[in-house]
Amino acid sequence: MKASKSNRAPIAQLDRAPAYEAGGRRFEPSWAQLFFTRTLRARREPRRMRRIGAFGSRGGGPTRSEAEGAEPSWAHQFSHRAQNFFMGRRGFTLVEIMIVVGILALLATMAISSFLRSRLTTNETVAIRSVRTLSTAIENYRADQTPITYPSVLTDLSDVTPPYIDSVLASGTKQGYTYSYESTAGNSYSLTASPEESGITGSRIFFVDETGVIRLQDISGTPL
Repeated sequence: MKASKSNRAPIAQLDRAPAYEAGGRRFEPSWAQLFFTRTLRARREPRRMRRIGAFGSRGGGPTRSEAEGAEPSWAHQFSHRAQNFFMGRRGFTLVEIMIVVGILALLATMAISSFLRSRLTTNETVAIRSVRTLSTAIENYRADQTPITYPSVLTDLSDVTPPYIDSVLASGTKQGYTYSYESTAGNSYSLTASPEESGITGSRIFFVDETGVIRLQDISGTPL
């Protein structure tokens, strides 16, 4: 009995990678080395021996008849899947990489286009609201003057207390649009809102005069 025990290698030695020395220090194998050592050993053994070994214990494995009808343990299944993942995969092909790059480029183009369209629509909405605000402020300013007259420039609407509009809108530029104001002898006016960069900050031009009707492009344009 003692002789048979001495001839058998301990189970722990079968599942461990050999230790090594470097620089006068002894290094024990890491868990990754142990894992790959067992995986490579299982890959080199015959399939029948791997099935039987999957049920082994420190006291020895079951008989062949017991192992034939049983399912592999979770440890064996995990080891087999890890082997397929780490050892069977050799990398991506050039075609696969090109397909991924093409899909990413398409998604980026769609996202940028959607962002620009959303930005353009938002700027136009703000421009229409600003034209309406300016039209109301101009009429209120005119009603408060004696004699009745329209402001000569937009800054006249912000230089009073309280102001009719804020200083940003009175400067004639706001959120991608510029506002051009003209007054004729204090009896009429015209206001045009144009995009700073056509097709980028906006695509439509808005116009309003003393009638208070906001139109597209100019006085002959379609009312909104």
